Amino acid sequence: MNKIIEAVLFPINADNLHLRSEQIRMRLKNYMSMIGGQFVLLVIFDLIMWDVLPQTSLLAYDSLWILVASVETVWWWRNRERVNTILECTRWHIAFIAFTAFFALFWGGMAIWFFPDDLIHQTLLMILLMGLAGASVSTNTVYPFSFYVWIVGVLVPPIWHFVSVGDAAHWGIAGFATLYFAVLIKSGGEVGDAFLDALKQRFDKERVIQALLEQQVITNQAHSDLERLARTDYLTELNNRRAFYEIANQVWSTAIRSKRDVSLILLDIDRFKAFNDNYGHALGDSVLVLVASVLKNSAREGDVVARWGGEEFIILLPETNVVAALAFAERLRKLISELRINFGQASLSITASFGVFQRDDLCQSIDELTFSADKCLYQAKSEGRNRVCHILNGQNLS
Repeated sequence: MNKIIEAVLFPINADNLHLRSEQIRMRLKNYMSMIGGQFVLLVIFDLIMWDVLPQTSLLAYDSLWILVASVETVWWWRNRERVNTILECTRWHIAFIAFTAFFALFWGGMAIWFFPDDLIHQTLLMILLMGLAGASVSTNTVYPFSFYVWIVGVLVPPIWHFVSVGDAAHWGIAGFATLYFAVLIKSGGEVGDAFLDALKQRFDKERVIQALLEQQVITNQAHSDLERLARTDYLTELNNRRAFYEIANQVWSTAIRSKRDVSLILLDIDRFKAFNDNYGHALGDSVLVLVASVLKNSAREGDVVARWGGEEFIILLPETNVVAALAFAERLRKLISELRINFGQASLSITASFGVFQRDDLCQSIDELTFSADKCLYQAKSEGRNRVCHILNGQNLS
């Protein structure tokens, strides 16, 4: 009884919307087969009763069915994709109440409105209605409300009318139809319960899978974040030394194989220790961030920029000869020298020294290239800082 009440009330809310919308979709998938099946039965009914009942009445009855079926078809066509919200599902439920009730009473009322005089045709009519009711087990049980309305509307009126005739033959037919009605109610309910259980299990599995997928996304994101943190300098958000080597080794291998130019810039912020000692580490960190922003904004696509350690930064320049590298380093030097950082009433300037070196035939690794650039940087420091230096074959080109 509770299941019948549940089917009739068919509550739709946020908790069961997914289930209800799927029930309605399954019902809509069967729509054309149900309309087509009714049309075939209507033709069979006309053939059986054509010479028994008034033909004008039969044609009028057919016209009424065609009219309502056309209205339902138009509704179905215009709204078949609108089953995603509580309001849309409720509208479909109301439409099912109206259309299902009409067609059920349309067919069930045949035993009252078109009751043949002879027992044979009366029996044929009952068989036709019982077959129509039985077909609903496979088409309507996905939507229990529709099933119960259909069974009651199609079978109760003819059973009642056969009983009202009063003789033994009609009582026998009514009794058999009543037994058939009870079997349909029981079997249809069981089929409907099995369908709903399977649907709920499917949704439960989908929710578990969705939860696992969401957890996997979170895990992947966390792994990606950890990997990024492991490769990124926490303060400047530049590559750290580990990330620099991973990228630079690939660039280096390409340059060696293809005999391409590659240059390296190593720069050091001048008198950085004085910033920390005189103004505090917070201001020193601000200086590092400012310089890093200049490097990030000035680097080309493909350049490898990293914080080398402390106040040192490194830039690997693929496809770049020493002349272009020196010009780039000089531009960076000027941009950094134009930076100002406020400390109280004072405006402090920042400068940096640069060592630049291009790969040559004697340079066989990134470390050797870095070592040569570091010697150039040391030369720039020794010559007074805030300058760009390059050493080639013992000659200082600055």
